[in-house]
Amino acid sequence: MKLQQVMVNGKPYLAHLDPAGKRPPQLLLDHLRQVAWLAEEFAPTPEMKEAARQCGLLHDIGKYSGDFQKYLLGQKHGRVDHSTAGAQLLAKNGNLTSTMEAFCIAGHHAGLPDLGTNADLPGEKTFAARLKKAIPDCSSWRQELKVPVQDQGIEQVIQDFQIQGKMDFIGCSLWLRMLYSCLVDGDFLDTEDYMQEGAVKRGGFVSL
Repeated sequence: MKLQQVMVNGKPYLAHLDPAGKRPPQLLLDHLRQVAWLAEEFAPTPEMKEAARQCGLLHDIGKYSGDFQKYLLGQKHGRVDHSTAGAQLLAKNGNLTSTMEAFCIAGHHAGLPDLGTNADLPGEKTFAARLKKAIPDCSSWRQELKVPVQDQGIEQVIQDFQIQGKMDFIGCSLWLRMLYSCLVDGDFLDTEDYMQEGAVKRGGFVSL
């Protein structure tokens, strides 16, 4: 079944525009699907693949807001936060994998944030503060995407990160950073592919 096209002011929601104005804009849904596919491909284990795919699908749902679309079209000045929405959505699931996905989405442009504490205020840059932040309405994402599932990726492998009954936090942190890398690489590569009109060359270098 073909997904309904979300519209704003009679036009589809967009992810990126060609700076030269010579090519059609990239649709937001196309960008989300492609980043999800790339992130899943980059994930090295079955347990991480679903988490990476979900990160890709939800990383830019803040762009479904009218404020961001106006910003993209030059009708609104100033920065519009589009990273917090997906993080807040996933954090509501409450489990460890969803929290890791939320961390990755919250930092997919600025880098992984510090955790912070419940005492942090919404204007601060910690993860805890971002979860309290007021953001523009972007609920139209529900017309094109499914509600996120409660992934159990890290929970399935967490026994491997136990050392004599104690949590191996280094192992968990490496899992988080690998998931983050999958998302960031997928996002940057798909954006680069659109901006460069596919003319991106890789490889062909002299070996070490």
